[in-house]
Amino acid sequence: MSAINKILVTRSCVGVWEIRSGRLLSKLADSHLGAIVTQAEITSDGRYIVSSETGKLLIWNRVSEQVLYRDDSQPGIQQLKFLDGDEKVLAISCANINRKTDDTECGDLIATARIRSIPDGALQCEFEYSFKIIPGIPFRNAIITSDNNHIVVVTIDKANKDSISIFNSSGNHIHKIALRGYNIKEVITIVPLPHKSTQIGIIGSEKGSIIDIKTKRHIRSIPKWNGSCTRDGKYAKVAEGVFTVICMFTEGDEYVLYYHSGKKTLRVFRTSNTEMIANYRMQAELTAIKSTIDGKGLVLGTVDGCLSVFSIADPEKEESYKFLADLPSRDEQWKKKLAKRKARIRFKATISLVRLCLKLYVNGVQKIDSENDL
Repeated sequence: MSAINKILVTRSCVGVWEIRSGRLLSKLADSHLGAIVTQAEITSDGRYIVSSETGKLLIWNRVSEQVLYRDDSQPGIQQLKFLDGDEKVLAISCANINRKTDDTECGDLIATARIRSIPDGALQCEFEYSFKIIPGIPFRNAIITSDNNHIVVVTIDKANKDSISIFNSSGNHIHKIALRGYNIKEVITIVPLPHKSTQIGIIGSEKGSIIDIKTKRHIRSIPKWNGSCTRDGKYAKVAEGVFTVICMFTEGDEYVLYYHSGKKTLRVFRTSNTEMIANYRMQAELTAIKSTIDGKGLVLGTVDGCLSVFSIADPEKEESYKFLADLPSRDEQWKKKLAKRKARIRFKATISLVRLCLKLYVNGVQKIDSENDL
């Protein structure tokens, strides 16, 4: 999600919202009838959107709202993730992931991972790995190490138990790490550690474990760790019994977000001194939360279908007051300013089209003249 634009995935389209003004900029769907959108990601600069729609991988130009690349050879996409500064995208799929099975666990599934460049969609590499689906646990996403050199996935060993496989950025398999000796029963998710490129966190139901993927050593176990970690190696731990708890750091690690389903509150704590600066009561159960890249705003999705955008007002930061004062909702003339900006954009677009038409016309005339001379 960029600091300006936010994308929202619905069943039938990808909605592009401008965070500051709360406007719906566009709704993207390759097929306007019967489209089923399952995944979508937007680059940090807001130029391109990669989405999965009805068994197709699509790369969109957000400004022109045109499909730049379309691929229908990878149905059942479960994950989209950017690499190398949003220049590439990793798409992981499994066509038969929803198949019926009489077993409690669905094993012997094959995931296909493909890395493509953006925006042309050229295939860079491809690899496959086996995995299983555990009832009650969604598809375990792959992760990219903090140095962008390795791709780590949750796979299975010969005994059909969870293990970890490491691939390099070219799709070559390096090695597999069995988890039986680390007292890790089942993996809920895996997370990269931003301060250690060779270490990852394996999150289970009762604890989290840190593994070195280079030496295959178990570093330490952290009880009640949900996988949240700052850039300097601080961990967020949760212990709230049966209630659903979301605990995470904002971008930049300045604040800790803590949602409690029983109290239906979202609290914001300052990381530097652990002081609570906000306690917001939700109108409905929280289903999704995301921080903007600059760490100044939050985007919340609730079970009633409401999308809300909040700014973090820290009374100890002078820039918070300026940020709030510059919001369009605080400016009575923002609609008129927005109309003027739209007019300027349309005028520049018209000039560009005219220049392109003149260039094509001149090239066509010169080609005709050269043919007549021959």
